[in-house]
Amino acid sequence: MTESGLEKKTGPAMEAEKPLRQDWFLDPARRIWQHPDHFRFNTALLAKFMVIRPGETVIDIGTNNGVLLVYADDSHPALMTGIELLHEPAQVARLNLSVCRSPWEILEQPVQQVMDRKADVVISNPPYFSLQATDRKTPLTLRQQGRAEFHLTLGELCEAASRFLNDGGRFYLVHRPDRLQEILTVLEKHHLIVKRLQLVYDRRDSLCKSLLVEARKNGRTGGLVMEPPLWIGVAAGDGNEERSGDSGCRLGEPDTLAV
Repeated sequence: MTESGLEKKTGPAMEAEKPLRQDWFLDPARRIWQHPDHFRFNTALLAKFMVIRPGETVIDIGTNNGVLLVYADDSHPALMTGIELLHEPAQVARLNLSVCRSPWEILEQPVQQVMDRKADVVISNPPYFSLQATDRKTPLTLRQQGRAEFHLTLGELCEAASRFLNDGGRFYLVHRPDRLQEILTVLEKHHLIVKRLQLVYDRRDSLCKSLLVEARKNGRTGGLVMEPPLWIGVAAGDGNEERSGDSGCRLGEPDTLAV
């Protein structure tokens, strides 16, 4: 498999060795490299919620280390495209995707500048916090940049998803429940109609922690499916819980690899 999964490209010069760690994602056989200075994956719930069919084209906005695309590879998509602004996560994504069987590419540029891609499915674990909710006087760390709308607002995310999607295409995202009203409004503004919704709760305090959304490009209104609530944290044995509230992964031993 080539660097892009399609053809050999000459990428940026390899940087000095960085301390990466390898974790497993949902399955001990699925090993994922992560960079400790950047936002690490918290996408197990979204991976299980999203539906990828064989032969579909998939775009991951803000792909970070590419973990969602590695999971999507199990469904044999026709092409997987990850869009990532920051260089180091993009390099780690290329490393992780190098084992995939499906064709793939990583675009290292702002999603606002990507105009020549179309897809059947768009997925995203986007920044959760608006800049208004952050202390703008304090410089953001690399990890905080992955959590705050420093490079990508909710409106820009939904506009890009709508731009990429074919009619009837599906947009999957995970977000914070306290922004639900804003999310629904912004999605509808960009012709993305919510068709499926699932709330994720934490058994430790019974508060809703996350919101999983499936929206369709130019979908008909109505017919919204509310999935059963999903509980994370302490398992209750009712068949509808997650054993871990962080990411469905187990931390591996630290390792060092050039990226």
